[in-house]
Amino acid sequence: MQFKQTVFWAAAILTLACTKVNYVDRIVEVPSYPDLEAPAPDTVVATHARIQFYGAYSETVDRWYLTLFENDGVQYVHEDDEYLGKGNVIVLCMQTAISKGTEKDIPVIAGHYSSPSTYSDLQAGQYEFGYDYPYDHPYKGIRYATYGTYMLNLDGQEYIPRYASDGWFDVRHLDGGTYEVVGMLVDTDFRKHYFKYTGKIEGVTEWNYYFAPNSSLNGDVRLTRTQLPKMEMRRTELPFGKSKNIDVVRVYLTSSSVNVGPQVSYGLEDLSGTGAVMYLEMVVEHGAARLPEGTYQLAPRVDGGYDGAMLTPLHFKEGMPNRFTNREGSWYFNLADNGLWTGDYARIHDGKVTVSYVEGSSEPVISAELTDGENPSHKITIDWK
Repeated sequence: MQFKQTVFWAAAILTLACTKVNYVDRIVEVPSYPDLEAPAPDTVVATHARIQFYGAYSETVDRWYLTLFENDGVQYVHEDDEYLGKGNVIVLCMQTAISKGTEKDIPVIAGHYSSPSTYSDLQAGQYEFGYDYPYDHPYKGIRYATYGTYMLNLDGQEYIPRYASDGWFDVRHLDGGTYEVVGMLVDTDFRKHYFKYTGKIEGVTEWNYYFAPNSSLNGDVRLTRTQLPKMEMRRTELPFGKSKNIDVVRVYLTSSSVNVGPQVSYGLEDLSGTGAVMYLEMVVEHGAARLPEGTYQLAPRVDGGYDGAMLTPLHFKEGMPNRFTNREGSWYFNLADNGLWTGDYARIHDGKVTVSYVEGSSEPVISAELTDGENPSHKITIDWK
């Protein structure tokens, strides 16, 4: 019995070892694959470094960006979130103990850094994985900025960031104010990137996170019917409008060459042509036959939304920050042919709007004293009659 079992298993092993398997009346070729070779890892020896304090990540953790450059002459264009030049760049987003974020606090970055266990609860001694995030630009539309830990290979042309998904690095504080940075990161294509730097670290003050300014005004603006001869109004019924008995009327005061089209995306109207636009979101009673007379007070934004208690008739909505393409709230801007903004623009931050009617006319007279919220602030005055 034992002999028969041994013969049986030997026959089975012999069958599995063959390069062809016989299935009744056909033969299936079993392909053989060569060993896959891992791509050769990159090794970057950086020549200079700079560091930016990004701010507190939590009550107990700060965030710093340490950038290592292989070559001199690489420039970072803040308004476009782009690097110009050639050579490798290593960007390390480090979580450290809390500090004041000044140049004298840079030694707080010394230590060992490992990959985080989660995306949402970063701890001191960990780095953030690389990722991109969309942001709205008044002149260029929706763009994507790169954050976290990532690697770049600049060739003077367009480049694609490689986002870190694993790895480690050490930062050592040496004598004489110099540092040694050594590590290895793995990108999302499983390619290894080794890097090393020894030298001083330059502290810089610009933020790595980009927001376009919410006003480009250099002075006060006065808008009259001569400048903005056209008026278009669109009524929007809010999801909760009937329950609160309110609607929002979008008022467009525009130059003669701007056209207000139908709603296309995000419930917004399509704008075409060129010229200035004064855009007001006015809160009115649900079903109001026309824009009611009265003085409209500001309905302020609160934590990315609006104060619901202020979304009542005779209010207008404050401009939502950083909403250039998908505008929300009240704005003044100039339009280009491609639908993007150009020239002066301003988010409406404060002020009041008055609506009245000349006896016998159904067309409103609009006057306003508004400000853009910058420091110092600029006035946007409307005299439309």
